[in-house]
Amino acid sequence: MKRELEERNQGCFKSLTSFIRIISDFYDRLNSDASETEKIARIIKQMHPEYRAKITAQGKSYKSMHELIEDAYQAQASIKLDRSYREPKTYSNIEPTLAYKIPHNNHEKNTGKNGSQVHAFEKRMFNNGNSAHGFNYGPRLFRTVVIFKSLFLCAFVLLTFAFIVQLICVFCLFYFSFAMVHCCVYLLCITILHELSFSLV
Repeated sequence: MKRELEERNQGCFKSLTSFIRIISDFYDRLNSDASETEKIARIIKQMHPEYRAKITAQGKSYKSMHELIEDAYQAQASIKLDRSYREPKTYSNIEPTLAYKIPHNNHEKNTGKNGSQVHAFEKRMFNNGNSAHGFNYGPRLFRTVVIFKSLFLCAFVLLTFAFIVQLICVFCLFYFSFAMVHCCVYLLCITILHELSFSLV
């Protein structure tokens, strides 16, 4: 069981408070006379690195398990918040110039692994008033797109109106042409009847 204790690390999906309880149970079953300090040292040594970084970040020296458990709850809440982080969306329906942009340059992608270089890049980006792509005419481009959309809408409305007017003209022309033909036929019939009446007399 001692070997199992030495090899019993905290799993990725195991909470820190549960891991502390498990290590304490190991010592209870071994009937060990280890001090609180020894138990705490083993717990910190064998806990998951993500939790160890949270626990040891303050540089605090723990004298009792109760103190360690209190900080363990805070570490669990902090890690849960960190793991719930999601990258922002790369588009915006309201204001495209304010959307998150991923650098396309390979150098910027590589420097993204280094915290100081990322900070320098972001500082340079904001000082220059540029976007993440290195261009500062995002608002100008957005205004141009809006203008083109407005012009396209106006052209569409004008073309639709012209088409409707043309249809009305064609209909009127057809109607008047039909009326003129009808009148001519009517006059021709009257003339024929008039001539026949004279011939009969």
